[in-house]
Amino acid sequence: MSTKITAPMPGTVQSIKVKKGAVVSSSQVLVLLQTLKNEVSLKANGGSKFQVVDIAVSEGSNVRAGETLIVLKAI
Repeated sequence: MSTKITAPMPGTVQSIKVKKGAVVSSSQVLVLLQTLKNEVSLKANGGSKFQVVDIAVSEGSNVRAGETLIVLKAI
């Protein structure tokens, strides 16, 4: 089953902290999103370990609220 990490609000992808194929934990920061007023750290929710299946954006990309940024698979 896959889990999508989506943008909670419009912004610019400041930094992607993982690579495709990497194994990550739920406490690990995956993406930093710069919004109009602040920086938002996005992490995986639930579970303990995930594999990064796809990275749908690149650093510097402008994203809309709800847009998929990263796809994870529970392992």
